[in-house]
Amino acid sequence: GDGVESLADPSASSSTPSPASLLVPTQRRYLHYYQRYLSQGLPKETRKLGLVKVVCHGIPRYNAKPSDARSCRPYVQVFQKGQLIHTTTGPEDSHYELSPQDLRLYDSRDTKMEFSIGCNVTGDVSVRMRHFHSLKKRITMARFGFHTSFIDEKGEGDSFTLALSREDIDVACSSKRFDEDFKMELVFGEVKEVPKPEPKPQNEAKESLSTVSEKGREREEDIQDLESRLHQVLEDITSDEDDAKDEKAKSETVASSSPEKEDTGFGGLLVDEDDDGEKLLAALHAELDDE
Repeated sequence: GDGVESLADPSASSSTPSPASLLVPTQRRYLHYYQRYLSQGLPKETRKLGLVKVVCHGIPRYNAKPSDARSCRPYVQVFQKGQLIHTTTGPEDSHYELSPQDLRLYDSRDTKMEFSIGCNVTGDVSVRMRHFHSLKKRITMARFGFHTSFIDEKGEGDSFTLALSREDIDVACSSKRFDEDFKMELVFGEVKEVPKPEPKPQNEAKESLSTVSEKGREREEDIQDLESRLHQVLEDITSDEDDAKDEKAKSETVASSSPEKEDTGFGGLLVDEDDDGEKLLAALHAELDDE
């Protein structure tokens, strides 16, 4: 009740830093999911959404163009349950055949960046935007984690736009590389994916029974996974406040000596992995490292 709400409120007054003040937006978002879970229980169904595109209003300052600080070579990745399911760099990226020149350069002459996605997502999802500095160096610029069943927005045919301010986005929320009025939009709608070929069943009745049983297992696994993660949220943020204060002091010390650490926006609590094939948890346990 009130205890959980106070943890979710970063402005709660205290003589020492509150745990919530040390959380990134995705962590606070999942804490609100936990509050809903306590009062309403788990969603009856895991919602499936089609992510059509990502639109960013504003260009961050990553100096991709020597003569223009407000420039970058961005690309977007989509993770589902920790697995990379889409990247706007295309399949060539996995074969190390990309160079910075293969990605569009955005600079101060541009007002927005738009990325076509076109994939269906369900459950825990993380959308991550990175700057392609070089083949071996990618810098995470922004990240947004959510669970599809807790997205309340609706539209005709599940078509709607989820608008995010800078304060809603991990990394960008505390980075001076982003203007205060920076916004990100996740555009959802119908996405038609090419079905994968399946072997012809020998017994249709047996196949039907197997499909129902498999869906039941998937549903049970989704519920167990979400419930476990929601409980873990509370365990993570109710740790000793002295430890939280030490973590914040440590992160401030590191930030003062390392510009890139300051821009990550994760304090000392999260580290950003730089491998595209990482086991990235879309919610709280994502460990990210920008080198």
